[in-house]
Amino acid sequence: MSKCCDKMNVDFSMENEPWWRNVVAEMNDIKFPINQEKTSEQMVAVLAGCIGRDKFASKTAFEEALLRGRITENDIAEIHRALNVTDLDMDEELGEYRTQMVCTIKLELSQGQLRKKEQLPYLHPSLVRQRMVSFVDSFNHALNSLNLELKASSPELRVSAAIKLAAAVAKEFLEIHPFVDGNGRVSRVMMAGIMFHALGIHFTIPSGLFFGWLLQKSQVRRTPPYEVATFMLDKFYEQVTSGFCQQ
Repeated sequence: MSKCCDKMNVDFSMENEPWWRNVVAEMNDIKFPINQEKTSEQMVAVLAGCIGRDKFASKTAFEEALLRGRITENDIAEIHRALNVTDLDMDEELGEYRTQMVCTIKLELSQGQLRKKEQLPYLHPSLVRQRMVSFVDSFNHALNSLNLELKASSPELRVSAAIKLAAAVAKEFLEIHPFVDGNGRVSRVMMAGIMFHALGIHFTIPSGLFFGWLLQKSQVRRTPPYEVATFMLDKFYEQVTSGFCQQ
């Protein structure tokens, strides 16, 4: 078993990640280019101007859990149950951690086409529960830190803190891959929940867009958190400038 699958410590701080750096050039050569017209600081400023406009929208169950200041493994399982994932004919029940190995496909760009190169196994199922316990504990610690920052920070720093945490949470969750199927959708619910909790704005990243981007990057294990954050920032900026959350 690879050493990467034995890691138990979860770090959501991203303090040492140069996450505002430009995304690697190869992303502009395939299908989903990152916005090159605005700097990250300009995009953050636009998002900061929208804070609170969507405060009266109905909250999801996960957003209610964030308001309590602490999530549980069951809160995450409830997201999976609510999504009612039926893409695979699987023995596992909805909301139950997987008991089998699952793999993702590493792709490479060859002559302008994405081609299958190899299969990359996710975490062994015997380690999933332990990693999820660590994940939830670290999530709650980071949520507490975020809540303190939300009280004292400027709108721009609130946007920055929210995107950093949402990106780190999504990356770590997808590395664990606790369910047979539906992990990407669960991660997007968590990302959206964090953003609404911090900013009072409902953002969405379409499933196909997020999945397609992850495939380009050989899935999330080869994708640094700052690149996930950059992708999120760009997509949220697109929603705002296309009329989303405008008064």
